[in-house]
Amino acid sequence: GMLIPDRLLSLTLCCTAPRLVRTGPFFENLRERAGMFIPRHVDIELERMARSLFPEDFLAEPDTEYEDPAMNFPTKRDRFAAGMLHKRADTEAHTKKGFMMQVLACYFHHKSAEQLKSLGDQVGRERIFVCHGTRDLMLTFRHGEIIREEIGDGIQWKVFEGSGHMLGWEREHELNKMLEEFVDRCT
Repeated sequence: GMLIPDRLLSLTLCCTAPRLVRTGPFFENLRERAGMFIPRHVDIELERMARSLFPEDFLAEPDTEYEDPAMNFPTKRDRFAAGMLHKRADTEAHTKKGFMMQVLACYFHHKSAEQLKSLGDQVGRERIFVCHGTRDLMLTFRHGEIIREEIGDGIQWKVFEGSGHMLGWEREHELNKMLEEFVDRCT
């Protein structure tokens, strides 16, 4: 979006950050970030990932992905774990190098307040939608607030109370409806 703002009909920024900022105590933050690189048993790693992406109450809900109950897992945590195990089994598409490069990209990603204001000016704030979950532990809610503040007044801002990082799964229908209406207004 920063390279072609004049070509965008709309821009949605969901559970993202302009740059990483420390939103908790220094050592807690350091331990959490370093924890991504410590090899652990797969069960422990899946649990760590699930808890950082979703609120506990969401993970405990029964899986309702399919109308046929026989196709569902016992809980949404189980569906998440099965998906992650399937992803890990594809070692060609999901390599350790790829993971490391993604982490590096996150750490070096930096958009300043001036760049975000300029983005708002060029795209048009009425065509920018920013949303974030209040219980996002991957990129805390403060990151979404920074984007909202630095782009400036006039954007559409949606707070998903009690939701985590994966709004597209956790609040799928509500988010999709909002995005469809927003894009329709912008075209």
